[in-house]
Amino acid sequence: MLFRSAECNGEPQPRLSLSYVVPGATWRPEYDLRFSADRGAKTGPGKAELTVAAVVQQASGEDWEGVTLVLSTARPKLGAQAPYPAPLKVHGRKAGEDKVLVDALERREKLSGPASATVAGPEAAVLEDRGQSFVLTLPHKATVRADGRPYWLPVDVTTTPAEAKLVTVPKLRAHVYQLAVLKNPARYPLLAGTLHAYRGGSYVGDVQLEHKAPGEALEISLGIDDEIRVERKEVKDRDRQAGLLSSTKRLERAYRVRTTNNAT
Repeated sequence: MLFRSAECNGEPQPRLSLSYVVPGATWRPEYDLRFSADRGAKTGPGKAELTVAAVVQQASGEDWEGVTLVLSTARPKLGAQAPYPAPLKVHGRKAGEDKVLVDALERREKLSGPASATVAGPEAAVLEDRGQSFVLTLPHKATVRADGRPYWLPVDVTTTPAEAKLVTVPKLRAHVYQLAVLKNPARYPLLAGTLHAYRGGSYVGDVQLEHKAPGEALEISLGIDDEIRVERKEVKDRDRQAGLLSSTKRLERAYRVRTTNNAT
């Protein structure tokens, strides 16, 4: 391997840092949200613990043993060299021998140039603003084997005030859902990813989290409240057409919504 000479300012043992793009390595954000309401109430204030994690996998052929991982949202410009097509050979024949005038052959797999990457570029949460990209440095050493398996690595844990509320749409569902309402407590945006939701220490399901800026409001579904049921019944559905004395058409709709609470 060849290196260009560098000025060492007279240091007898200079330290050099080499960076390069490694194919076959990627990561994605993942989150855990644990919500607990004050005094176990269905609605009202509570607190939420948000765990930010990174799922890293790599198949570079070299194990990463006890390394410092720096996750970035930047996408390296892979394949910057333009591909060049292979030569196109055209074979001609004398007129009258047959009806084939030109026989052309082009093999796409022979196109020269760098091979395209098979692994999507990195996407993640952020910590340090670098203009159009952000980087997040893990606060601990990590080990990621070169076996292509995903490794879950915790990045940050934050506790913040939250509020529980009940939401229902009787026209669509006969269920009442509990939501945890909070603001993004992290100093960096939360990128889109999978969030595992917990309520009172119990796992309730996965939620697809959208991109959230620091301080932006979040509403996380905590599943169905089995103790409350909602029933919607139509009691009036009548249309009054326009007549001779009036050109106004009247639509009359009426519904009755019954809520049942089976909590003890």
